[in-house]
Amino acid sequence: MNPTLVRRTDSVPSEATEDHSLTFRSFSALGRILAVVALVLLLGCDSNGPDVVDPGNGNGPEPDALTVRVVAAPGSGLDFSAVGWTGGVPSAELTLMEVRDHEPLITEIVQTGAEGSHRFTGLDPGVQWATAIRHLSASEEALLPAGAELPILVGGGKPEVEGETTFDLEVRSPEIGSLVISEIATMRPDISGAPEGGYQGSMYVELYNNSESIVHLDGMLLGHFYNWYRDMSHAHRHACSATEPMRVDPEGIWAANFFRFPGSGTDHPVAPGQVILIAVSAADHRDVHPDLLDLTHADFEFRPEDWVASPENPSVPNMMDAGPEPVLARHLQGSRNHFWFLAEPVDLESLPRMRDPGAGAAFQWDYVRIPRDRVLDATAIWWDRAADFPPTEGVPLCHRTVHPVFDAVPGGFFRHTQHTISVQRRAVLTRDGRTVLLDTNVSAIDFTRGERTPGWIPDPEAW
Repeated sequence: MNPTLVRRTDSVPSEATEDHSLTFRSFSALGRILAVVALVLLLGCDSNGPDVVDPGNGNGPEPDALTVRVVAAPGSGLDFSAVGWTGGVPSAELTLMEVRDHEPLITEIVQTGAEGSHRFTGLDPGVQWATAIRHLSASEEALLPAGAELPILVGGGKPEVEGETTFDLEVRSPEIGSLVISEIATMRPDISGAPEGGYQGSMYVELYNNSESIVHLDGMLLGHFYNWYRDMSHAHRHACSATEPMRVDPEGIWAANFFRFPGSGTDHPVAPGQVILIAVSAADHRDVHPDLLDLTHADFEFRPEDWVASPENPSVPNMMDAGPEPVLARHLQGSRNHFWFLAEPVDLESLPRMRDPGAGAAFQWDYVRIPRDRVLDATAIWWDRAADFPPTEGVPLCHRTVHPVFDAVPGGFFRHTQHTISVQRRAVLTRDGRTVLLDTNVSAIDFTRGERTPGWIPDPEAW
């Protein structure tokens, strides 16, 4: 059966590198936009400079400009000549986000012109977040290398704007992958009398077998990876320069708090297209708050050691706390951004270990490095809180959250007060009756917000 691809049809092409003034789309309402324009965007640093994005003074002589060219990534095997493309990727949907403090605030969404580029003007200097996606027609699939799994080109990057800047945004055709993190729902309402940090019982994380083969969960690891993403030099700890060895490591991801799935090898098979739901507590939480969920159908329970607010479900197996530092329920919730990883079984005793290089003596944790070749998925989901907090003086954003081989641009933006909202991996096509999710290692492309769907995958939609 041929795959059915859901393509976006509501965008309008623009001419190649034509000069356009900015028409921004805010993530929130008009009031937020008016508040944003009064704030100063942060200056970034390029990949060869200091790993800190410092605030600008807003007094530059003229707004800067950025030309983004959407080009084939080295080693991608893409043959643009096969479809007559003489430059970059034409008619690609290109998204630009300007970043202030640690929040992406303003977005312009355009299409590249005939030469595969677009020029943004009226920018302040500093770091930008950029993503590109292009759905291919049947005839355009000729440019793909043999064995390509999806008729899509995607990519993301962080151009540094200074004066008249040109940035090559590299795209490739993503693989379908294997087991992926498909949904994260770790917001919780404020409930009177709830334990410290709020009521976490109905939080959950969902996995999905995106492949055509059975996958066994036994021994796999699931949890948070190292996520200090701001420069805390003013507090004598967590400077970007200190945290970079652990935060941006191409050899693997560092983690202190994570779980291991139970089983001895083949006890927990996951069929192609099957969803796995892991709840903090596999109980019916609707009696606690009407917005909470009945999660008695969960496949596993996290049940961190400090969770005592509901009885254990004897029919649902428990996850095993496996990290060097214990996992508490407050570590799983969305009080910070969501930096989750999923990894194949690995001998933890054989892994490199490091104590947090950026923390003061009172805050140090031990971490292990999960090898890159064992990491199945890593997500950087951003907490959208700019409307609630002004820029924090002296604590600018580090240039990278995690190494781009794991995630190039954060995404899935949501408000920390939206407890009925989750972040969900996009469903992009159907193949042989099975939904296929997007897994590009660019969370800004892979994830979107939506109402919670624990235990099932929404149908593909146009996007």
